[in-house]
Amino acid sequence: MCPVIFYLTLSAFYLPVSFLPCVESSQGCPHQCVCYDPSDLVDCRDQGFKHIPRSIPHGAWLLELGGNNLSHIGTRAFAGLWSLRVLVLTHCQIKEVEPQAFFSLSFLEKLDLSWNLLTSLPVDFSTSLTALRELRLQHNSLQHLTGYR
Repeated sequence: MCPVIFYLTLSAFYLPVSFLPCVESSQGCPHQCVCYDPSDLVDCRDQGFKHIPRSIPHGAWLLELGGNNLSHIGTRAFAGLWSLRVLVLTHCQIKEVEPQAFFSLSFLEKLDLSWNLLTSLPVDFSTSLTALRELRLQHNSLQHLTGYR
């Protein structure tokens, strides 16, 4: 049974929302995730995913993947998710972000990669992230960032 939610806290982002009935979106919802409609919030926290799940609704504007075992984010891992505004990837044991991993996320405003195992980011990391306003990288092993806007 789907919960009635008045406030939704996803990792470090606190989002006030009104009543969000849970539905299997017409575009599908990844197995083991919870999709809230009509706001298109996708919650895939703590499900043991080793790869970005498929069948994320294309209209999703928030994707919570914290607490999974992703280890690396592959090239174009979020292709087709044009509407995504908030992406949470905390506590995912991410060691590597491949070039163009966030390609097509030109409307992404908030990206949280904190509490991972990152030591570097690809040179083109922020190329397609033209709307990015908030980037969280704390609690990684990054030494320095060069070549970023």
